[in-house]
Amino acid sequence: MFGGTLAISLRNGVVFSTEWGNLDQIFQQKPSLKQNLNGNDEPSTIYGCGINVWEMRRRKLIQTIRLNPEEGGLWPVCIRMLHHAELTHGFVCTSIGSSIYHLHKCTRSGQFIADKIVSFSPVTIGPTDWPGNCPEVPAFLTDMAISMDDLNLYVCAAFHGFVAQLDISDPFRPSLTQKVFLGGIIYKCIGISELGKMPLGKSTSTQRSYNTEQIKLNGKIYEGGPCRLQLSLDGRRLFIS
Repeated sequence: MFGGTLAISLRNGVVFSTEWGNLDQIFQQKPSLKQNLNGNDEPSTIYGCGINVWEMRRRKLIQTIRLNPEEGGLWPVCIRMLHHAELTHGFVCTSIGSSIYHLHKCTRSGQFIADKIVSFSPVTIGPTDWPGNCPEVPAFLTDMAISMDDLNLYVCAAFHGFVAQLDISDPFRPSLTQKVFLGGIIYKCIGISELGKMPLGKSTSTQRSYNTEQIKLNGKIYEGGPCRLQLSLDGRRLFIS
């Protein structure tokens, strides 16, 4: 199982790591997108769904948190902790599952817990418009950034083409406050038939989950989607690649 990103909690003396999955199968064997993106063919054997907790002093694995692959837990790609040294709160986003989890420590058991707090629905399109005959295209979350005051979290969705801002002043009850659309691969022109559980026609930025029109830069169609984030220390500038 190939490891992903790392995050440190100095207060607890632990390191968190995510499991990406079996890279040989992901990048070389080209599994059926229809089976593995939708979780119908044992996707956990290809994509990871675990968060590992390591004790720094003893360099020992002390806990593994398994996310439910059928409920948005496939491919935990990024983990970010709050900056406040006395707080044990973090967030994990999944690519295939397109969900965000709140990572925190249970005061009773002393174990770490990951609760799903946000989920972005896939977009249903025609079967000829997406590789592998897969009718559902996930948001495909790839990166997150937390403001230095620990009040806002930013997450980017490469396939749906948006960057979302969440209010995490209460990490147990975050709220989606804004979306900015920057390309992606989903457009009305490719025959979108359904947007998750929400009918077409919802046009507010926080409700809409895909770009309605192709973006042009200097007369050229912008084909890419947001993949990596870097937030300035004052929280006023967000750099996106």
